[in-house]
Amino acid sequence: MVKDFSRRNLRDAEVEQAYLPYWVRDSDDGTFYVRVRGGAEAAFASIRGAIAQIDPAMPVTLRTYDDQIDRSLRSERMLATLSSAFGALALLLAIVGVYGVMSFVVTQRTQEIGVRLALGATQSAAVWLVVRDALTMIVAGAMVAIPAAGALRRWSKRSSSACAHSTRRRSSSPRACWRWWRWRLR
Repeated sequence: MVKDFSRRNLRDAEVEQAYLPYWVRDSDDGTFYVRVRGGAEAAFASIRGAIAQIDPAMPVTLRTYDDQIDRSLRSERMLATLSSAFGALALLLAIVGVYGVMSFVVTQRTQEIGVRLALGATQSAAVWLVVRDALTMIVAGAMVAIPAAGALRRWSKRSSSACAHSTRRRSSSPRACWRWWRWRLR
């Protein structure tokens, strides 16, 4: 008996499976999981030797369980890396945007800053005038963006888990999930 086992990837819910002996199966290929003590390379050598004694022409591919998990997480890692790159690009664009707005504000207030300096204001007071405007814009944007991002994250998580749940019964195809999203967004 095997409890909570998903053979496809770590995210799928477990599905009912039946394990049949190798000689009862219809196909010629098979997957075997072997638990070994010691190093994997030594076990691989002995497994290859045992299979070569039976059929030297039989192709054998051996992987450790860690390699199998790495393979199943490869697409998720790629998606995380891609998301991080787009997030960094968005941050860069936001910084350039704030710089552009602040440059425009300083250009518009050049005469005011000059008058303040002429009337005896210090340079640090003039700089603080511009920095205060920038901080006001940044704090106001963060006060709107952070709660909105949290709400969007909760909605997306709830929607994607509902999509996985609804499509698991009928079909786990991307097309079925897309139909669910299209229905959800109406």
